[in-house]
Amino acid sequence: VSAAPAPTISTVSPNQGVQGQTLASVIITGNNLTGATSVGFGATVTTNSFTVNSKTQITANVTISPSATPGARDVSVTTSGGTATLAGGFTVNLAPPSVSSVTPDQEIQGQTLSTTITGDYFSGATSVSFGLGVSVDSFSVDSGTQFTASITISTAATPGARNVSVTNLGGTGTLTNGFT
Repeated sequence: VSAAPAPTISTVSPNQGVQGQTLASVIITGNNLTGATSVGFGATVTTNSFTVNSKTQITANVTISPSATPGARDVSVTTSGGTATLAGGFTVNLAPPSVSSVTPDQEIQGQTLSTTITGDYFSGATSVSFGLGVSVDSFSVDSGTQFTASITISTAATPGARNVSVTNLGGTGTLTNGFT
């Protein structure tokens, strides 16, 4: 009886995802993948299930933790012939923020106040906007789900609802009519 040949990994597709995302079909291609006993995508990426489609392909279902640190992860496949690793084969990207509430959510013209914004994926926030006539004097990220912004409403600001937007390297999240 000869030993099983060592597995190899050549590609992973898709080779990236964002924090909190579940990818139902990540295709790993390589060779000698038959009989795979485990598939890994590195820290904070969970392999929910996988199917060996052929000796050259595996389909994996993976979930990226919402708190996963962005960056490259090694992808591994273990068979009776050994473990293959594709260094940096999968990348976790920063998720775009989502804004769920602003407190207080209204104020009058000419006021300067501190607001608390809640949502998700605020880590790495680079800017916040309260719309036309409202300037953001400063902001600080308190946690991944909350930050504080000091704003000034112009005395000439047109009354009405404004969208509140938060931007990080993953994109922009907006709460429509979040501040009046």
